[in-house]
Amino acid sequence: MSLANNPVLADIDFIHEHPEIQILRISDCRGLRDIAALTGSRLQRLALDARFLPIAALNTIATLPALSTLELFDLPPENGGMLPPLPPEISALNVSHQGTPARLAGIAAQKNLSALYVGSLLASPAELGELTGLSRLRELELHIKTCGDLAGVAPLLRVRSLGLTLTEDLKVDASLFRVFPGLGQLQLRSTVPGRIELELDLSGRPASQGPLEVWTTEFQEVTVTDAELLSGRLTDRSGYGAPLAPTPPPPASPRSPRSPSP
Repeated sequence: MSLANNPVLADIDFIHEHPEIQILRISDCRGLRDIAALTGSRLQRLALDARFLPIAALNTIATLPALSTLELFDLPPENGGMLPPLPPEISALNVSHQGTPARLAGIAAQKNLSALYVGSLLASPAELGELTGLSRLRELELHIKTCGDLAGVAPLLRVRSLGLTLTEDLKVDASLFRVFPGLGQLQLRSTVPGRIELELDLSGRPASQGPLEVWTTEFQEVTVTDAELLSGRLTDRSGYGAPLAPTPPPPASPRSPRSPSP
C-alpha cells in the first residue's frame, strides 16, 4: 500500500482493518503526526518519509516484530542524526537525514542486518566502527568526504558490495581496500559539480582477493593505477562511453647522443 502526496491525511487508524498489509509506503503526508496505529502490525517492509513526524512518533517502528526492510527518508534535524529505535529482525536499512550528518550509534544491535544504505554524510568515519560486529553485513552504501577519512577505521571484512559517494577529493586509493578488503563490487559516485575526473588506485588491492567489478557511471574521465594487478579481473561499467584508462607511464628520460667511435 502507498500513501503519498496527501496533505489532509491526519491518521492511519484504518490500518487496523487491514492486517493483511505487509508493505507500506508513506510519503509527503504533511498532516500526519502519528503512526501509532502500526503498533504490533505484521508489516514486513516500511518506507517512511519522516520530514513531518515528531521524533517520538518514530518509536513505533521498534514495535513491528516482522519488519525486515526499513527505509527512513529525511529524518528531521532534531534527531541529531541518530537512528530511532529499531526492531531486531531488520535485514535491510536505508536511512537519510535532513541536512544533518548521520550517526550509527546503536546499529550494532541489528545482528541480522545484511544491507545498509546511508544517504547522508557520516558525522565521522569513526561511525563505521559500529558495523564491525555485524557478521551478516554484505552490502553497504556510504557518503564520505575523501578516502583519506578512512584512516584508523577497522576493516569491515564481510562487505562484498560498496556504493561510495565522495563529496570532496575524487581519489580512491589503498585506504579504501584496507577497510574493505573483500570487495567484489564497487560503485563510485560524486556530489562534486562540474567536470568529474576520478583517480582509481588499485595498488592497495591484492589480485588474490578475486574479481572486482567497478561502476563509475557519473564520471567523465576515470584514470586507473595498477589495473594490471587484477590480471584481467577488473570489469569496467563506466559511463559516458569512456573505458577505464590506465595511468600513462612517465616520459622516458632523454638519452645523451653517443660519441662517434674512434
